[in-house]
Amino acid sequence: MPPIDYMGPQGGMLAMAFAAGAMATAGVLSGIGALFWRLFGDKRIKALEADIVSMKAEQARSIEAIKVEHTKSLMAERHRCDEEIDQLRMQVTQLQTILIANGNANMRQAVQASISEIRIGEDRKDDQ
Repeated sequence: MPPIDYMGPQGGMLAMAFAAGAMATAGVLSGIGALFWRLFGDKRIKALEADIVSMKAEQARSIEAIKVEHTKSLMAERHRCDEEIDQLRMQVTQLQTILIANGNANMRQAVQASISEIRIGEDRKDDQ
């Protein structure tokens, strides 16, 4: 058998045979890939899309639960602050009473002036 001349006419026929086989193989593999994609790929994509939708819904529920919990904690904190403010107001009233009862004349006048200023400020806040 004579040697093959790769650079001559036999090489071209060999290249054409290789190209035909490569194209046939690519076509068969493409067809098999499309078949597997239709059988398994579309179902998996739909399953993943359903998972995404359920995760988004779960995330929305958890965010809503966190908002409710945060609102409750804010309300509890506000209630605690209101109670503390009431206690502080009572203490201020007691201290003013002690200063009026036990202070000298200048002290009484200063305390009474501050009391009236506080009441005027509270009235203005109520009007707004």
